[in-house]
Amino acid sequence: MFQIKIHLNYLVKMIKALENFFHNLKENIFFNVVVFIVIIFAAVIAGMETFSLNPTLEKFISNSDYFISIFFISEILIRILGEKHKLNFFKDAWNSFDFIIVCVSLVPIDGFGNLIVARLVRVFRVLRLVTHVPQFKILINALLISIPRVLYVIGLMFIIFYIYAVIGSFMFAEIDPDRWGNLFLSLWTLFQISTLEGWPDIMLIQFNENAMTWIYFFTFIILIAMILMNMIVGVIIDVIVQENETEVRIEKEILEKLKAIEKKLENL
Repeated sequence: MFQIKIHLNYLVKMIKALENFFHNLKENIFFNVVVFIVIIFAAVIAGMETFSLNPTLEKFISNSDYFISIFFISEILIRILGEKHKLNFFKDAWNSFDFIIVCVSLVPIDGFGNLIVARLVRVFRVLRLVTHVPQFKILINALLISIPRVLYVIGLMFIIFYIYAVIGSFMFAEIDPDRWGNLFLSLWTLFQISTLEGWPDIMLIQFNENAMTWIYFFTFIILIAMILMNMIVGVIIDVIVQENETEVRIEKEILEKLKAIEKKLENL
């Protein structure tokens, strides 16, 4: 009985030692740099597959793909084993995202249909760069947080599109029915104008009939392309600034708490 307890204690110590080892490994800068390099390598391999290659390079890509898959599986396992509570790994949305990308990229490549799917899926490995570059995380978080505000701006844009489309159909349908013949054609034409692609040619057809039509086109471009489009950019930038300020504030609070703990320890 005593020997069993000794063996159990030894086993527990071994498990904790391995856990600490994997935790230190996943936090190691060199390990994270290697992971980053392999992700870049995976992106290069995915790009190479779009070219017609000789058999030697095809074999190299195939072997590289196996290496990348094994490496990513090992990396995910190290990160999971490095957690004190293993399920905590999946509580982080970015970790879950990484896990899904790795699992999906393991699609077998036997057969033509599966080969195409596997190649398409492997492209998503590049998305793992997002989880390994903190600045990318800030941008993605900012985009997600800004969605409700952006939707309000898009809603306002749609109202303006709708009003101008109806007016455009009434004013220009007889002159240019291919572009302004009905509401849907008018909306499509206005979308093209909002991208500033070929809008002078569209305007000139109407301008030759009525010189005052420039007011319609210029006011639409100013409202959509110059004001509301920039408003969307402004909303996203504002959220990014707020996110950065929040992170700085949290870091300051942590530092203040650590200083307070140090002072208490010194007084003891």
